[in-house]
Amino acid sequence: MEVRDHNLLETLLKSEFERAKRYDLQLSCIVVCVSGLTENIEKRGAAFLDKMLDESIALLSSMVRTSDIIAPYTKEKLLVVLPMVNTDGTSFVAQRIHRVFSQYKLPGQPENKLAVSMGISNVSDKGVNTPGDLIRCAETALAQALSQGGDAPCLWRDLA
Repeated sequence: MEVRDHNLLETLLKSEFERAKRYDLQLSCIVVCVSGLTENIEKRGAAFLDKMLDESIALLSSMVRTSDIIAPYTKEKLLVVLPMVNTDGTSFVAQRIHRVFSQYKLPGQPENKLAVSMGISNVSDKGVNTPGDLIRCAETALAQALSQGGDAPCLWRDLA
């Protein structure tokens, strides 16, 4: 499910988080950073960013279930929330995301591929006690992935 409203995202995330905690269910989060967009935005303008955001969300939507939540998070980051998916299943989804995005070519730029780095966290990970923690831990894992050269996923559980 694509969510563009930040308040709706917070409401859905809180609801899924509470349900996962109450019923001892899995809930995972992927923060996806699409590198290379900023340089192209500076060259092509804000309309290019909007188009790439729409295309990125469409790509992600084609790889996840309709019950999963996809939302823009920042200028270069997208958020994917996967209810009832454990960390191993989320890693599999992240590999699929990486494969599809690495094969995607920017319009008018046949040599310019998108690099995708991801941070992954799960409700059962150490230090995840709130919906905010779920995102914060995924962002910390993303920062670690980027510090190691990017274009790969990183799991919060490996850092905690």
